[in-house]
This record gives sequence, C-alpha cells and structure tokens, in this order.
Amino acid sequence: IENDNQHVIQDEQYFQTQMKALKRKKDRITSSLEEAEVVSVFAIGPQPLLMYLGYLLNDETDIRVFQKFRSEESGWSWLAEQQTNAFLVERLFDHAGTNSAEISEVNLIISISAEIAATRIHAIKSDDIPTYVLRSTYQGLDAIKSEQDVNDFISIFRREAIEQIRQDFPQAAIINMFPAMPVSLPIRMGMNYLKNVDVEWRMYNHRGEDGFVCALSIKGGNENE
Repeated sequence: IENDNQHVIQDEQYFQTQMKALKRKKDRITSSLEEAEVVSVFAIGPQPLLMYLGYLLNDETDIRVFQKFRSEESGWSWLAEQQTNAFLVERLFDHAGTNSAEISEVNLIISISAEIAATRIHAIKSDDIPTYVLRSTYQGLDAIKSEQDVNDFISIFRREAIEQIRQDFPQAAIINMFPAMPVSLPIRMGMNYLKNVDVEWRMYNHRGEDGFVCALSIKGGNENE
C-alpha cells in the first residue's frame, strides 16, 4: 500500500484524505487478508496513519507487526528474542485534587523513542487537562528491539493507560495522544482499539516548528472521524 503525496504539508486535511485512500486500498485486499493464515505487516509512515492502519486491521485474526531498524544489517529482523525494555505510566497532575466528573478529555504523552516535555503539550492544550505519560526505561530509536517489547508496551498501554484513564475519569470522551515511538507501536495501538468500548482517540502529529498539530481521530465504528 503506497502512501501518495508524501511531501505535501501534513495538516489535518492531508490526514483526512490519506485516511480515505488508505481505507480504499485496504478494502481492495480484504479477501486476501481474510484468506491468509498469517498477515505480516511491514510499514513506514506518519504515526497517525500507522495507528489508523492498525485500526483498519484490528478485526483480522493473526497479524504480526515488524519493526524497521536503521542499520542495513538488521533491516526488518528483530534484534532480540527476549524483552529488552520496560514501560511505565505516570500521572502529571494531582489525582486527589481533580474532580473527575468535570473532566471531558485527557492527554496521553507516549515517550518511547524520545522524551516529550509536558510544556510542549500544554502550549496547545490547557494545563487544566489531566496529563499522563507512558514512557520506556530506555528511550531511543532502537527502544523496541523485540516482539516481546511490543507486546509488553501494548499490555501497559491498555492496562495502565487506557483502562486507568477510564477508571480515573469515567466521563472523559476524548484521549489526546502525543507520540514519539518506533513505527511498530502505533500499528499495534490501532489494532488494540475496542470499537464498542473505547472513547475517541485523537492522534497528534509533530510538524517541525509548528509543534504538535491534530492529525486524525478514531472513534467507535466510524472509520472516517
């Protein structure tokens, strides 16, 4: 699946256009995906679109997502068989002093390939919005070296971020996501979206001097939101 117009400014209109194109292209190969015993995914692209790709694929049965490594020797081959990293979630707000009934949205910073300072998020989103950070013990472009790393990230993402947010703020309808992570992770995040359970996920994209801008969102069964 080719991502057309790669050099166009990646504003919200760009992502809306690319979402529709990506869905059309995925629909063309649906029969092949359904017939395959295993679907292996090798993907490079803007992180919001990778998450949307995972969202489109999350009804398939057996999908293996691979990570592209920068060294020519490794390519798409995993660098390790065992888990090499650890992940944790931190609250950047006073949980006891926050009225959960008044919270309609929260922020989730995902700092895996690099640390994202909360001040960069608060420059575009109010300081009053509760902010969580999911980060790895080791951060870098090679923070994900094995399939076990990906699996553990998704487990922490679901249990200690998404489900914890639901528990802390049951009225929240939007989770704003600000990512810095290797390409295998946003795909698996999109695959992990529960269409009849999860609230709206809004994915922000870092665009040079403009900082983070809203790229796209996924919500329920509506694949074009």
